[in-house]
Amino acid sequence: MLRRFGIPLVVAAMLAVGGGHWAVLQVVAWAGMAVSYTQTFGLGEGLSRTFGGENPCGLCLKIEEGRGKDDRQSPVRVAASV
Repeated sequence: MLRRFGIPLVVAAMLAVGGGHWAVLQVVAWAGMAVSYTQTFGLGEGLSRTFGGENPCGLCLKIEEGRGKDDRQSPVRVAASV
Protein backbone atom coordinates (compact mmCIF):
# COMPACT_ATOMS: atom_id res chain seq x y z
CA MET A 1 0.00 0.00 0.00
CA LEU A 2 2.84 2.37 0.85
CA ARG A 3 4.50 1.87 -2.51
CA ARG A 4 1.26 2.39 -4.35
CA PHE A 5 0.55 5.78 -2.80
CA GLY A 6 3.65 6.76 -0.86
CA ILE A 7 6.23 6.91 -3.64
CA PRO A 8 4.06 8.93 -6.06
CA LEU A 9 3.15 11.25 -3.21
CA VAL A 10 6.81 11.79 -2.32
CA VAL A 11 7.68 12.45 -5.99
CA ALA A 12 4.82 14.95 -6.29
CA ALA A 13 5.95 16.71 -3.10
CA MET A 14 9.53 16.91 -4.38
CA LEU A 15 8.33 18.41 -7.65
CA ALA A 16 6.19 20.97 -5.83
CA VAL A 17 8.97 22.00 -3.46
CA GLY A 18 11.53 22.21 -6.25
CA GLY A 19 9.33 24.23 -8.59
CA GLY A 20 8.67 21.28 -10.87
CA HIS A 21 5.05 22.31 -11.29
CA TRP A 22 6.26 25.25 -13.39
CA ALA A 23 8.21 22.87 -15.63
CA VAL A 24 5.14 20.68 -16.13
CA LEU A 25 3.02 23.71 -17.00
CA GLN A 26 5.70 24.95 -19.42
CA VAL A 27 5.71 21.61 -21.24
CA VAL A 28 1.91 21.81 -21.55
CA ALA A 29 2.20 25.36 -22.92
CA TRP A 30 4.87 24.35 -25.44
CA ALA A 31 2.80 21.37 -26.61
CA GLY A 32 -0.23 23.58 -27.20
CA MET A 33 1.85 26.20 -28.98
CA ALA A 34 3.54 23.58 -31.17
CA VAL A 35 0.21 22.12 -32.25
CA SER A 36 -1.30 25.52 -32.93
CA TYR A 37 1.68 27.02 -34.74
CA THR A 38 2.43 23.93 -36.86
CA GLN A 39 -1.18 23.81 -38.05
CA THR A 40 -0.92 27.44 -39.12
CA PHE A 41 2.67 27.80 -40.33
CA GLY A 42 3.92 24.28 -41.03
CA LEU A 43 6.33 22.14 -39.04
CA GLY A 44 9.58 24.09 -39.35
CA GLU A 45 8.16 27.56 -38.81
CA GLY A 46 5.75 26.32 -36.15
CA LEU A 47 8.51 24.78 -34.02
CA SER A 48 10.69 27.83 -34.58
CA ARG A 49 7.92 30.08 -33.27
CA THR A 50 7.21 27.73 -30.36
CA PHE A 51 10.76 27.62 -29.02
CA GLY A 52 12.09 30.93 -30.35
CA GLY A 53 10.89 32.94 -27.36
CA GLU A 54 9.60 35.83 -29.47
CA ASN A 55 5.96 34.65 -29.60
CA PRO A 56 4.96 33.55 -26.08
CA CYS A 57 1.41 32.41 -25.51
CA GLY A 58 -0.81 33.61 -22.68
CA LEU A 59 0.03 30.55 -20.58
CA CYS A 60 3.77 31.16 -21.04
CA LEU A 61 3.34 34.72 -19.80
CA LYS A 62 1.38 33.54 -16.75
CA ILE A 63 4.05 30.92 -15.98
CA GLU A 64 6.78 33.55 -16.18
CA GLU A 65 4.78 35.83 -13.87
CA GLY A 66 4.21 32.99 -11.40
CA ARG A 67 7.87 32.00 -11.38
CA GLY A 68 8.79 35.60 -10.64
CA LYS A 69 6.38 35.68 -7.71
CA ASP A 70 7.80 32.43 -6.35
CA ASP A 71 11.35 33.79 -6.58
CA ARG A 72 10.41 36.98 -4.72
CA GLN A 73 8.48 35.12 -2.01
CA SER A 74 11.04 32.41 -1.37
CA PRO A 75 12.40 32.85 2.18
CA VAL A 76 15.44 30.66 1.58
CA ARG A 77 17.97 31.43 -1.11
CA VAL A 78 20.50 28.81 -2.06
CA ALA A 79 23.76 30.24 -3.34
CA ALA A 80 25.09 28.59 -6.45
CA SER A 81 28.41 26.94 -5.81
CA VAL A 82 31.22 27.93 -8.11
